[in-house]
Amino acid sequence: MDLSRWAPPQLDEEILAEQAPVIRAEILRRLEGLWTALGPWVDGREDQDGVISRPDARLVTAALTCLRQLQQLARLDQPRPSADKAPAVAGDVLAKVMAELGELEARTTQG
Repeated sequence: MDLSRWAPPQLDEEILAEQAPVIRAEILRRLEGLWTALGPWVDGREDQDGVISRPDARLVTAALTCLRQLQQLARLDQPRPSADKAPAVAGDVLAKVMAELGELEARTTQG
């Protein structure tokens, strides 16, 4: 009996690299669906008498896991470059600016 047809497909790095955007989009779609379903239960529900029920701890845990996965998928947990840093400057532009600053300094010291 040949069981090879039931074996999972072999995934190599090329296939994963090609399909990564599609897989990421599908995971995002599913996580958004989970959050849509869990959101009202986590925020608290109001019944007909106006009593707001406390959320179930299991649903809160599932919602937190869902949000954590969404955060990682959107790469919000990765450090961002600081806005205070100067942009990278080409070497020739930097040399020209330094030369002009040197000329300006020489003119101001002369008189």
